[in-house]
Amino acid sequence: MASHTLPRAAAPSRFRRAFPVPVWHVLRHLWVPLFLAAGMALAYVGAFSHPEPHHVDVAVVAPDAKAEVLAQHLQNQAGDRLDVRTVPARGEAEKLLRRGDVAAVYVPGAAPALIVDSVKSGSTVAETATKTFTPLATAQNAPLRVTDLGPIPDDDYAGGTVFFLLVALSLGGYTGAIAVAAAGAALSPWVRALLGLGLSLVTAIVTTVIAGPVAGAVHGNLTAVAAMGWIYASGVMLIGLGLHTFLGKVATPVLVGLFVMLNLTSSGGLFAPELQPGFFATLSDFWNGSAFVDAGRRILYQGGDGMARDVWTLVAWLAAGVAVLAASAVYERRAHRAHRPTPAEAETAVDRELDTVAVA
Repeated sequence: MASHTLPRAAAPSRFRRAFPVPVWHVLRHLWVPLFLAAGMALAYVGAFSHPEPHHVDVAVVAPDAKAEVLAQHLQNQAGDRLDVRTVPARGEAEKLLRRGDVAAVYVPGAAPALIVDSVKSGSTVAETATKTFTPLATAQNAPLRVTDLGPIPDDDYAGGTVFFLLVALSLGGYTGAIAVAAAGAALSPWVRALLGLGLSLVTAIVTTVIAGPVAGAVHGNLTAVAAMGWIYASGVMLIGLGLHTFLGKVATPVLVGLFVMLNLTSSGGLFAPELQPGFFATLSDFWNGSAFVDAGRRILYQGGDGMARDVWTLVAWLAAGVAVLAASAVYERRAHRAHRPTPAEAETAVDRELDTVAVA
């Protein structure tokens, strides 16, 4: 009768043998909190510690040579903090401002004026523009008249309400994805997706109701805000479900990196992208958090004017989520797993995994 030699288990390394088994078990899991702490420090300190203007687009109404000279002087003084362009007429400059092509319009003359749009450009950019152009008016011994085409109500300081909604939706989206993926491991990817989309809808409704009727921070257009929240949270949910198939427990720090570290910092919720380092300003051009904040402010304060690009950005992220989920479904089908976890095993898995979720 043929004999078979069982393969020997790999001998533990000298470094591992230096620690008792319970201690080693703890040490091998410490990379997650260390990663989260270092990542949050890099993201938040890097994005918010030194807000200063970077290539803020402004227009100077220059119908004559004197105003052209003033605009050139302003550009020379500002350096790369401003990108100054000249426009022959005030009406044309206001069109650029309404489209979001410039962040502020300066009208020189006997009664110098500054025109801003706090909703489109952000209140921090409007404040920066006011500080920049006030000395020009002071030099002419004239007060600067500031007109805000899209003022944010006083009860929504710096437009922060939509940003805090983003925080809530992000937290619900990625933790929901982890819960559905872990607890629903015995289900097909598409059943998990349906459950995730339902959870995203409930999350969007609950957070909107809390922000609106409960807290009184959102006035009107609640349905549109909830709809944008559902699209956003669904994108986060589907991406999370798909990544969980490939990454397992490692999906938690990856999702925190995507939808907290990079997402909240580049959203423009606290500081406009023009006041952040170039990396975060670039992310804001296509990241889903920035699209949600911009769309939410336009819904609440400008009747949804100019939000088409933001909606398409959110839809693109949702489509990316569908693509990642489809890839994970193919992966699961080809893996031919011999064992699908029982409901009890799945419940134990989700309890353990949610213990690692960082609330940011």
